[in-house]
Amino acid sequence: SDGAGKEVFTSTLPDEALKAEVEKKMDDFPDVMPYFWQQESDYRSLKERCAVMAVSNERGAPEGVATIEIAIAALELAEYLTPIMQKELM
Repeated sequence: SDGAGKEVFTSTLPDEALKAEVEKKMDDFPDVMPYFWQQESDYRSLKERCAVMAVSNERGAPEGVATIEIAIAALELAEYLTPIMQKELM
């Protein structure tokens, strides 16, 4: 909400199965922020891919994991698009 109480953003869980899983984990661990549980499966998969790659002695990035070069390209794209999007939204 903004300062006037108007809702400016809302989000929903992608499906009922994830919603149920998050609700269960929130009941089991009420002190943990909900977004941790929403992202936990993806984060676990990322850690597993990185761990497997680390012990494989192969070079490069794990499949499906962004490299620093990809991150730099994404930031360059964001820098390019920011003024364009700002102009469109004004």
